[in-house]
Amino acid sequence: FRLTARDNVPINGGVGFAQVNFSVTANAGPFLVPAPGNGTQWQTGNDVLVAWDVANTNIAPVNAETVTIYLSANAGGDFDTVLAEGVPNNGSAMVSLPAGLSTTQARIKVKADDHVFFNVSPANFSISASPELPVVTIEEGPIELTVSTEEITEGSFSVNIGNSVAYNYAASATSEDLPAGTQEFPAERISFVNGSGSVPGNSTRNIEFEVDASDLDEALYASRIVLSSDNGIDEVSVVVLMDIRVESLSTQFITSIEGWRLAAAPVEQETVSGVFQNFTTQGFEGATNESEDLNPSVYYFARLSGLRPVPDSDFAIEGGEGVLAYLFSDDLPATIRAFGFANRSPFEMELSNQTILGTGDAAGTTQRGWNMKGNPFDQTIDLNNLGEDDIVNAYRSFQVWNHRLNNGNGGYLAWNGYDIYPDNVPDSRAFRGQVAAFEGFWTRAMSTGASIMLDEDVLTDSEITPDPEDQLFAAYYTLELTAGDFTAYNVVMFSDEGSLGTDPYDADQLTALSNDHAYFYSVASNPTRPLVIQSLGLNDGAATVDVPMNVEATFDGEFTIRLSKITGTARNFGSLSFTDQETGETVSLGLGDSYTFSYEADENGDEGDDPVKTFTNLPGHSISGVTPRFMASFNLDTPVNLNNEELNVPQQVQLRQNYPNPFNPTTNITFGLPEAADVTLEVYNVAGQRVATLVNNSRMNSGFHTINFDASRLASGVYLYRLSAAGQVRTEKMTLIK
Repeated sequence: FRLTARDNVPINGGVGFAQVNFSVTANAGPFLVPAPGNGTQWQTGNDVLVAWDVANTNIAPVNAETVTIYLSANAGGDFDTVLAEGVPNNGSAMVSLPAGLSTTQARIKVKADDHVFFNVSPANFSISASPELPVVTIEEGPIELTVSTEEITEGSFSVNIGNSVAYNYAASATSEDLPAGTQEFPAERISFVNGSGSVPGNSTRNIEFEVDASDLDEALYASRIVLSSDNGIDEVSVVVLMDIRVESLSTQFITSIEGWRLAAAPVEQETVSGVFQNFTTQGFEGATNESEDLNPSVYYFARLSGLRPVPDSDFAIEGGEGVLAYLFSDDLPATIRAFGFANRSPFEMELSNQTILGTGDAAGTTQRGWNMKGNPFDQTIDLNNLGEDDIVNAYRSFQVWNHRLNNGNGGYLAWNGYDIYPDNVPDSRAFRGQVAAFEGFWTRAMSTGASIMLDEDVLTDSEITPDPEDQLFAAYYTLELTAGDFTAYNVVMFSDEGSLGTDPYDADQLTALSNDHAYFYSVASNPTRPLVIQSLGLNDGAATVDVPMNVEATFDGEFTIRLSKITGTARNFGSLSFTDQETGETVSLGLGDSYTFSYEADENGDEGDDPVKTFTNLPGHSISGVTPRFMASFNLDTPVNLNNEELNVPQQVQLRQNYPNPFNPTTNITFGLPEAADVTLEVYNVAGQRVATLVNNSRMNSGFHTINFDASRLASGVYLYRLSAAGQVRTEKMTLIK
């Protein structure tokens, strides 16, 4: 580098120059002094912070090991005051100011020892005997990061200055005062993008840092980042919690036949292209075949619009969410896979209670609360091990699609915590609560705030044996339909908590995913809907319960209905009366008995030949305008157990918490009577005004009774329901949320 000078004589001026030789590298610099910045006020005679950006000048090829720090009191006219010599070139230093100094034109210069480069602070600042201190606040922690061992993770936090005085800082990581239960994160693995500098007064700055977790074990780590400043200014700090995660590959080998699958990804997030990279996809952007003429082969369930084709192959499948995918025979056998952070236990699966407008097969019905979910883990989960508190404001029934059933046409299988399938049906053709890795399922919310908690219990290899006293149902009947290659099950269950209205143990008849299907369902009321599992209450005395049933199929034939299973805690339930309302024939069905009838389909092949069919909105099958063909009549004598003790008679007057709660707009209220009594059940608002009378001084027999309450005309809020019976009064609260 040469500096040349010429004097100002016009004709024969002289010329001189000076030259210095040095090396230049692109791997270091710029060497800068950001602090003290504009607005800084230092106190004379005090220890203060000087910060500079080392910018790799302390390593090869520059190797500047130390610096000297100078002070100018005349805006950089000269730097004749040395504040510190031989200071390690590490980015910051506390230096002592001379006593008696006062200036508004102070500047700092930091020069590398034995090198030519230096830098001067960017603006004048003040030194006085009584400076104003900055008002500093730091972002409230902890800062939570999910950190991969495969890549650098970025983080940041904010610092705010509440007055006009600049704040000079230097950031460092420490292991002091960390939260209990965390491991110390190595301080040398945290680097700062702007780890030193000056924050102008009345402003906010983000302090950015990077975390290197390579080769660390999975655990919850912590570090405290401290900002130091001038003497007299308190340190501020924030805790950073780092959930160190190791990304892993989960796989499942699929050898079965072509068809639709309810699938899931056992990681926190994976793309459609990642999960199905070994399979042919079609009908969306980025698919193997993007042609718009082909029906989409992968669907997700949108909260507002129901089943929708994925928009593109980069669509993210979140942990615990399900997708619907068609797998072609040319690709089988093959491996389904997912790469990412494994989901951890306990896993809270939040359910939406969103109402979705019915179209297509669900036209004419108002359905809400459907959720297409999936096993979030890379091993089989056992829903039998869900506790009473693990399911909140949701149905206790789940349904899976088994593509192997019905000669490859597939079919839904339902489960609600009880083994409803005949004992001779193998696990491969039944659903007994086990959901394999990568498998999805349908579940349904009953109200807002619905969730399912999957913890270590559902991951256990051994089933938790239930207490016999916890068995809710006195009896449940499994009716089996055989129609050509098709089999379908229809179950009616009785308990003292069952309800004619919405019941958490009900399971809806879902719309089949195949072109050909056979439905067999009972018809519930309030609201009217088809159920493959219907939970009903035990009636008083020797009453008979009539349950409408129906069969729908896409083909004609001779169909058979057989009573294939009766089980439960009661010992005195037996045969049922079964009436074909089309032929007028009535038969008594005992265990193993059957009834055969002729069936003619209304329409054959109405959905076309393309197995990759299109779907709209809701999974629930619509029975608008359908007249049930059959009537099953159940004679419910007062159930007794093996000790001949009545099962549904309480020892005292009981009023149970309504279910669901909160609710919108209907809920069930159950109460129990130890003996026959005159009963009044009323609903009041919090002002004490009666808003509904559900039972008005009616004589009711001993046992449990469930009353459905419809609050459609009431406003959201807290209500009281009051039971008067046998000279006793019971009151409970319930919450209506619209």
